[in-house]
Order: sequence, then C-alpha cells, then structure tokens
Amino acid sequence: MLRIHFSFDDLARTRVGAGPDAMWEIVLSVQLLQNREGALLFDGWRREVRGKLRPWIRPLMTLAPHAPYFPDFLTPAGPAASPDEGIESVLATPRTRLRAELELLGAQRPLPAWTRGLADGDIRVFEGLGRALRSYHETVLEPDWPRVRALIEADRAKRMRAFADGGIEGLLRSYSPLFRWKPPTWRPTTRSPRNWCWGDGACCCSRRSSAAAPP
Repeated sequence: MLRIHFSFDDLARTRVGAGPDAMWEIVLSVQLLQNREGALLFDGWRREVRGKLRPWIRPLMTLAPHAPYFPDFLTPAGPAASPDEGIESVLATPRTRLRAELELLGAQRPLPAWTRGLADGDIRVFEGLGRALRSYHETVLEPDWPRVRALIEADRAKRMRAFADGGIEGLLRSYSPLFRWKPPTWRPTTRSPRNWCWGDGACCCSRRSSAAAPP
C-alpha cells in the first residue's frame, strides 16, 4: 500500500498545484493507453489517441509501463513553467540517477538495448527521448490542454475552500474517498506497492515541498 508520511515541517510546506504538470500528464496518460482501466470513461479517448500514435510512443511505453514502478526522473520535482521546461528537466537528470532508476525498471522487466545508451548519457538517445516526449505532448495532450487546465483550476478552487474551512487537515481529507488521512499518514484507498515517505522516517527523505495534485 502506498503511504505518504508527513512530518510537521512537511505539512507546513504542503501546497496545491496551480496547474497541470506536463510530465505527470504524459506519464499517466501513456500508462492509461496500456491498460483497460476505466473503460466506460476512457475507451473513447484511447481509440481516438491510438489513431494518432507514431513510433515515438515506443520509448515512452518502455519507460512508463502500466506497472507498479516507473523511473521517478520522468516526473521532476517542482513546478515547470511549460511542457518544454519539464522535458528539459527530465533530460538534465544526472547520469547516476538515470542508472539507478533504470536498474530498478530493468529488475521489473527486460529493457531494450537503447536504454543502456540512456543510462550512459548517449546524446543521441537523449535527443530521441526529448523528441518523443515533445511529439507525444503536441499530438496527444496539447489539443486538450485548455480543458485540462480548466478542470484543474476548478479542482484547485475546491481544495482551497477545504483548506479555508479546515486547515491542512481539511485539505487532505477533501481527497476522500480516493485518499484517506489518518495522521501522520495519507494513503490511497486502492492498493499500490509503492511506499513514499517525506521527512525523517524509515524511507528515503525529501526536503522539497509536497504538492497535492487533482485526482
């Protein structure tokens, strides 16, 4: 079960994302194309998008499979002013982190040979990944970006009302029934093998602010 542990400092740094995060939208939508979850809601979108896909989708499906793990370097921390800025942050990932996270992905499933070039910092592989990310965003996400932004702005207004009425605990509880807040742990009601941890705990620590994104 995924569990997000908050210290007092983490709660103080928690904020609500101001807009869509291009990299998270890319990763989650690529995963959605690889499964049948939410068929009633998403199958029409899947059929429409699949007619637009080109070979550039293959490396994205390799790095963001429908599986318990995908490399965290695909979703850099902190807000990006634009999709291009988010993609540039991905391409600036240190080589040591690339290798470590690709090793984790490779332990889950066999990886194609080009991922070794990515781990080694091969500029041609990096350029190819950048083109794939940009092509996917321009083809699949950009036509719907105004609608995505409007939905997120509406959700953000709802979360801010919850914060105004109940403070940070009111904000975290407003994500029910998708997430359950039982101090100091916030966790989804669906199962996931991941265990994320902020602050001083048994898990990897993070000193960045926590951004609550729309469900």
